[in-house]
Amino acid sequence: MKAIAPHHLIIVSILAWLVSVVDVALTLSSLKLHFIPAPWATLPKSISMLVFILLSVLWIGYFLSQAQFRQQPAQQIVGIPAKNDAVLMATVVFIGLLLSFVGDNINFNREVLYFRHGDFVKHDYLADSVWFFAPAYGCFSYAAWRWLSSFISRKIRWLSMLFGCAIGLVSYMAMMDSRAGTYVLSMTGSYSMLITIPAVLGLLLFKSGNQSRPSKPFFIASLGLVLATFADALIGQFWIFGHDGQGYYPLIREVNWLFYITSQLLLLHLPWCYVNAERQFART
Repeated sequence: MKAIAPHHLIIVSILAWLVSVVDVALTLSSLKLHFIPAPWATLPKSISMLVFILLSVLWIGYFLSQAQFRQQPAQQIVGIPAKNDAVLMATVVFIGLLLSFVGDNINFNREVLYFRHGDFVKHDYLADSVWFFAPAYGCFSYAAWRWLSSFISRKIRWLSMLFGCAIGLVSYMAMMDSRAGTYVLSMTGSYSMLITIPAVLGLLLFKSGNQSRPSKPFFIASLGLVLATFADALIGQFWIFGHDGQGYYPLIREVNWLFYITSQLLLLHLPWCYVNAERQFART
């Protein structure tokens, strides 16, 4: 069986992204197919996510069949991952993508139900998706954290994340409305601090990539982490609390989706940092 080549995965990534772009363009231009029932109006988004999950499976296959990893323990050579480390990171990213897929389907609100947890925030079902997006971004953050452990001290990483959480909390306090209710406030408030961590780790990842290795895979992964934070910031500001709790819907859904799916497709390449490091090690 012929091994999976990286450019094949990139092509599929671009195709999945184009599906999302076309869907957003049709919606924003009011050319969406109106004969599709409302609960299934997000079907193109679901299709792009299924393609996305398939892509992640192929990506793990790439690590197993294509990459030539050294067999020494990772601790012996700082910054160069062993095979088990890379496969673990690919698996962690895959789990994060699966959790994100579940969270997406909650945000699609196919039942078309609003004001589930109170009478102020119309799209409060978005708070329910935090149960899945929080561990999903925890997986992505762990993958970045594990890589950064070889380049940046634990103290700097922790201080950077705490600083990011503080920024997230301050930003949340500026947008939140106490009328949202205990459940929505607790879910979104805690998540607002957590979601800043990917952006912080993304910036550290890019910095570490520029130190000694070609920055391409690090730039791709770090951009995905930063865009993930930005996409969720849009949800809080304009979808949950925006327009006095009514949300700028459906415009914000489409704008958010474009940034979100882009970030997910970039995050899929996070384990590429491990492959790139191994190739650099093989040439030295």
